[in-house]
Amino acid sequence: MRHLIVNDAAYSEILVLNNEISLTALNEARVDAGDIGSLEDLDGNNPTLIGEQLIFHCSTIGSDLPWMRSKLAEAIDGKTVKLTTSDRKDTYWIGRVEVSPILKSQENTFVILANIDPYTYEANETVVHAVASKKPGTVLTLHNLHKQVSPTITTTGDVELIANAMRFPLSSDNDAIKDFTLSSGENTVQLVGEAALVEFKWRRAHILDSESSLEKEKIATEQKT
Repeated sequence: MRHLIVNDAAYSEILVLNNEISLTALNEARVDAGDIGSLEDLDGNNPTLIGEQLIFHCSTIGSDLPWMRSKLAEAIDGKTVKLTTSDRKDTYWIGRVEVSPILKSQENTFVILANIDPYTYEANETVVHAVASKKPGTVLTLHNLHKQVSPTITTTGDVELIANAMRFPLSSDNDAIKDFTLSSGENTVQLVGEAALVEFKWRRAHILDSESSLEKEKIATEQKT
């Protein structure tokens, strides 16, 4: 028995009976940056995807269904939220949500429809530490997944970050670097400085299962009472 989680808040009385993720062919690629409606490109070698639909079929336990559905709709309908279920707390989706009326064909259920971007996000941020050193510096490999991302970088002292033949000055006063991003896969950087401790922090994301991109991925869970 699994329940709904929205923006890290558990709706323990709303059961997710099953869900469907509608996937699109990779050659129709575009990538949703996370804010619904805004787009970004990955590097030229990466596939692009169009935002997809996530459908949760829901019921309730121990509560009045119309009241719980109404309460949920008031909280999230029309909003862009993080969605997941209690059996997969280590990942989530992001999408704009619509909560359906109670289904006439199935009186004890309703549907949550979310237009999601085409990624499954890791709930926990990836954090990597390294100590800068004098030239040629400390060489570090940062392992990213599919979504290009700009990491938050903090340092205890002045450091020069070298990546992709570009040089970026770092100091304890700044935590973001314009134009520095992590691409899909391995990213090698050099840290040149006087033993300053450097921290990289970012959230990794998988592209939705491309192997079943021409079909609907259906995950059914038996309702236990």
